[in-house]
Amino acid sequence: MNTVQITAKRVLRATEKAAQVLLMDGRKSWFPYSQCPGLERIPIKGKGEFTCPTWLLAREKVERPNEMESKMIALEGTVIMRNDEAAFVKLDGGEEIWFPFTRCPELTKLPVHTKGFFECPSDILFKKGLMHYAMNLTSMIKDLRRGNLSIFQATHTQKIPALVLHCFAHDCAQRTLLQSYKDNKELHLSLWRATQIKRQWISGEASDEQLEQVRLEIRRLWVSAKGSFMRTVSAIWDATDKDAVTAANGAAQYVTFGILNASLSVSDLSRGVDRPEQDEMIQERSWQSNRLAELLEKYIEAERETPESVAR
Repeated sequence: MNTVQITAKRVLRATEKAAQVLLMDGRKSWFPYSQCPGLERIPIKGKGEFTCPTWLLAREKVERPNEMESKMIALEGTVIMRNDEAAFVKLDGGEEIWFPFTRCPELTKLPVHTKGFFECPSDILFKKGLMHYAMNLTSMIKDLRRGNLSIFQATHTQKIPALVLHCFAHDCAQRTLLQSYKDNKELHLSLWRATQIKRQWISGEASDEQLEQVRLEIRRLWVSAKGSFMRTVSAIWDATDKDAVTAANGAAQYVTFGILNASLSVSDLSRGVDRPEQDEMIQERSWQSNRLAELLEKYIEAERETPESVAR
């Protein structure tokens, strides 16, 4: 099978099996992970390269395949607790997930402590019960430390305070910058200054204008950056974004040795295909997961006093 290396200008969205990609020529197409090695490592809103069969690329319009749509599947489980909007169910496989009644209406008929069957959209299982994590930060911390929750999943619960996400993004970017210095024995002062301005911006000591100014400097560096240095510049660029979720996911994906997909947890990486950098990926994602868990713990502890203490 003939293949070609192509560049994704941006990954627009993704399912369990495929991603919609904005190509450099402006075309938007769906590409299945099974036939496009490397695509699964590019996060949503990210840019990168992947391999694609020429016949797939040659199609005039690539529609989203029907099998990638969310399907209704039958599940069996026991309702542990419920509120007016959702039920917390322990499935037969042992997984515990919040299911909203709007998506799973049959659950409204099952009382607490009752076991039964109900239908559920497959995308809820794919998200691994994010509604549950949104209602319980303690469970999120536990699963981050266990390696069962990815950075993408955690940040998209819309429950983590923006302050925590910005601090996490800063820490990831600074770690990548220090690793780049260790590898190349060269420290770009403009990048280091950008991380310091972001830290000051988080604590209210730097303005939006100052943050935008350092981002302009980063952008100038990015134009000519290559290899591991381009990934370092990209990490700093994303980390300095004013949107907390974008900053956290972007800073977590760019590391000096490659692109670390924010949607992959430590457990996902451990089950993946062996690559030369596999151990490094697992080690880095483990550090990221534990760091985010640590920041959440600090936030919870400090919440009674002042949330700003988490940035110290």
